[in-house]
Amino acid sequence: MAVKKHGDTYWIDYYYRDQAGRQCRKREAVGQNKKLAEDLLRKRLGDIAERRFFPDREAKRVRFREAVEEFLTWAKVNCRPAGHRSYSNYAANLMEAFAERHLDQITPPDVEKYKAARLKTVSPSSVNRELATLKRLYNLALKGQILHGVKVAESLPRRIGMLRENPKRLRYLTEKEYMELLLSADKVRLRDKRRLRHIDIKPIIITAVHTGMRKNEILDLKWSEVDLAGRVITVREGKCDSERHVPMNSALAAALEAIPRRIDSPYVFCHADQGKYAGRRFRELKTRWELVLKEAGIENFRFHDLRHTCASWLVMKAVPLKTVQEILGHKSFMTTLRYAHLAPELRNEAVEKLSEIGYGHILDTKPPPPGGLPPKAVVNGWGREENGAPRGTRTHDPVIKNHLLYQLS
Repeated sequence: MAVKKHGDTYWIDYYYRDQAGRQCRKREAVGQNKKLAEDLLRKRLGDIAERRFFPDREAKRVRFREAVEEFLTWAKVNCRPAGHRSYSNYAANLMEAFAERHLDQITPPDVEKYKAARLKTVSPSSVNRELATLKRLYNLALKGQILHGVKVAESLPRRIGMLRENPKRLRYLTEKEYMELLLSADKVRLRDKRRLRHIDIKPIIITAVHTGMRKNEILDLKWSEVDLAGRVITVREGKCDSERHVPMNSALAAALEAIPRRIDSPYVFCHADQGKYAGRRFRELKTRWELVLKEAGIENFRFHDLRHTCASWLVMKAVPLKTVQEILGHKSFMTTLRYAHLAPELRNEAVEKLSEIGYGHILDTKPPPPGGLPPKAVVNGWGREENGAPRGTRTHDPVIKNHLLYQLS
């Protein structure tokens, strides 16, 4: 059992027992990556020890389109509806390239060609989401959660390289833009009462800016999750099915108290008209949002940027980054650090505190008073110990130490 190299290719060599109990020897060509060969050998030995490795048993082959169908069935059960929809969209693009290929026929060069073709029409981040879907499908098949007993290219997921994405945008409102946005929301609502009377986007904007909640978290918000007395909002199903408690300030509390409640609907933001949508939660705000932006004259701004506005304003008001992370529900502190540059004065104040270190007696190089130091006296932190040694000379810097010894000699 070893990893050997023949030419430019690494091979793994090992023994196993077939279904009849006979000892057999098998060699496999892995490729030009030694670490990949070592990992595959360890996996083979683990499967042999668990009696799950029978290469003589012929594995069935399936086409990529069949694998995608089973993968989406798995995602519908194990993922949220939004996640299932995302997987469906990404898989549709993958199907155009690999639909009729067998899973064991898709190679890393094929994936590289797919990446190059997709980059002509979409951004690197979109391509990465599709590649992540492809890797998820293969990993589930390798773990046996889908496509049990199907022949799969085991090394493919580890050999798919992700693209470098562009830096994430950080667009937030100024206070003037925010006031213009609220005024525009009122103008749009009053100007077209007949068509837009069932959606008032102003309290939604206020909620987004004052809590940093995501759009779906706001639209899913129910009155049972709003504690006006305790000034807290409970987000039951945030991103990654997480729950968090978001504090509520007086401005947001006043905006929510002004919203009329419907007996037939548990949602805070729902259709207020009497038609077939009465009481239903808002599904999409795109049309109203674009009208308000146009009225306010604000460009290059998305609804999600209201969340960036909340985080940016908190940081600029000297709120600790850890608190900002808890309010916005960031899983990783690295995400919150994107806003750290918005408060440079805080870092300047922190560094300035270090300047206090160095004004102590260790670094005091002022000459002794006229007439020298009296016995056992301390002047400006300097003096002599009981044995006559000068005090305050405990430093490893030879320049400072020699200078101090010269002064006290």
